Amino acid sequence: MKKALLLLVIAIGFVQIYSGYELTKKTKAANVLIAEIEAVAAAKAAAEAAAAEAAAAEAARMAKIEAVAAEAAKQKIVEFLGRLVKAELAAAEMMSEIEAEMAARELLELRQAALEAFQQKLADEKAAAAKSNTAYQSKLANDAKVAALIEELALEQKL
Repeated sequence: MKKALLLLVIAIGFVQIYSGYELTKKTKAANVLIAEIEAVAAAKAAAEAAAAEAAAAEAARMAKIEAVAAEAAKQKIVEFLGRLVKAELAAAEMMSEIEAEMAARELLELRQAALEAFQQKLADEKAAAAKSNTAYQSKLANDAKVAALIEELALEQKL
């Protein structure tokens, strides 16, 4: 029985040694697996950090592009407003020239109307003077006839 007991103790020792060996083997495998998981996690974190850095750089680049575009848009607006003001000034100048020309035409028309009225008054006065002269000449002729008739009568009475 001693032999059996010895064999049993030896078998238990071998089982423990084998169990320890298997445990060490599994521990090493687990440690390798944990190391691989940690490496993958670190690589993922590095990739995420790189992606975040790239996204931040892209956002900064887009912000710079938007700022440049906004500045260009402001510049175009300023240029447009400058051209608009020049156009408005030119239009105002043209309007004042047109108004001055219209006022000159109106003055010319008023002067023309005054001249025509004066010429008409002059023609009316000339016609009145001619009529008056004709009447005066007719009166003088009548007076001369009357005077001649009176002389004739006076001569006839003397005779």
